[in-house]
Amino acid sequence: MLRRKALPKFVMISSCLVSLTACSSIMSHTGDNRGYYLGTQANNKIIGSNETTWGIKSLAVLDYPFSALTDTLILPWDYYRNSRSEPSSLRDRVAASEKLNHTDEALAQANTNIIQ
Repeated sequence: MLRRKALPKFVMISSCLVSLTACSSIMSHTGDNRGYYLGTQANNKIIGSNETTWGIKSLAVLDYPFSALTDTLILPWDYYRNSRSEPSSLRDRVAASEKLNHTDEALAQANTNIIQ
């Protein structure tokens, strides 16, 4: 059992470790990136880059096993996302909607009416 004096230290260390886990995986999955093991791929790029400082590389090395585990747990979601044919980003959905509704032609027609 932890002593009373060691409890704040334990809480601080464990909260820091939890906050550092799987950062690359979580950040990679919040965007519109598609693929598998995105966090692990991001860590590979960081570690292999000559432009990255040693501090960032050491954080990527620490994050590597956590991102690999998280990427494995998120693998079914990645498979679902990659198998869908519809656009997933907001920009792609708006472009598809504009194309379906012929927005460009309607805007061109409106501009011609304004000029005349």
